[in-house]
Amino acid sequence: MPHSANLNSLRIAFLVHAVVDYTVGLPLFFAPAYFADLAGMPEAPIVLLRLVAAALFGIGGISFLVRNEPKKVFVALLRLKLIWSGVAIIALGIALATSPFNLIMTSAFILFILFFLMWTAFLVHR
Repeated sequence: MPHSANLNSLRIAFLVHAVVDYTVGLPLFFAPAYFADLAGMPEAPIVLLRLVAAALFGIGGISFLVRNEPKKVFVALLRLKLIWSGVAIIALGIALATSPFNLIMTSAFILFILFFLMWTAFLVHR
């Protein structure tokens, strides 16, 4: 399991992850049409964007709720975060490879890669 310094870093990472998820999720949920236009995808189904926001709320919410839990709670959640970010990387990679350049999608792709690498490092060094 993570030692004390690593656990403190992981707690901070979970809190940052919650903030990022809610920062993206709130406008995606409450203003999906605006977000879709901003992302260059005005044809994106509103319900789909709200479902993505719901996933962000769930993952970010659990990150916030467990940030002060004992060490043993983090391994399962790190695996969940690896699955979520890994599949998101694949989905965004396919989208980027099959559509014109999109700055928001590219930024999301890079962000998911960074989170995936961070979660992997925490899991490996537990």
